[in-house]
Amino acid sequence: MRLAMKEGLLRGAKASRRGPAISHLLFTDDCILFGEASSRGAMVLKGILNEYEKCSGQCVNFNKSIIFFSSNTSEEKKEKVSAILGVRSSTNLERYLGFPNVAGRPKKESFQHLKEKGYTRIEGWSTRLLSQDGKEVFIKSVL
Repeated sequence: MRLAMKEGLLRGAKASRRGPAISHLLFTDDCILFGEASSRGAMVLKGILNEYEKCSGQCVNFNKSIIFFSSNTSEEKKEKVSAILGVRSSTNLERYLGFPNVAGRPKKESFQHLKEKGYTRIEGWSTRLLSQDGKEVFIKSVL
């Protein structure tokens, strides 16, 4: 991804005008890729993913993958890019990595939702199963 950006084949997303372009965010077994919604960009990205599969033996599960577009992307571009990548398009960012997407909610509502979810998960564990230290680690991991 970095090499493709360096060579001008891909364009990442910027959080601000002067900030760096972000092409990808990696997690334990998941990633988010950022790019331009164009046929060329989709072909380059598809090539990178195919090369990754050849080198690592790991492959992308396109059935579980979703592509999100900015609101100013035309329907024609959305359809072309989705078809090239073989990924379904969605406008709903409700959940990611098992966590609710709180970006669209007011801050107070977001915090309250997460707090309630945390209490619900903690209450589900029997107090007999965990030591005091175990409870603390569990609570911190949930939060």
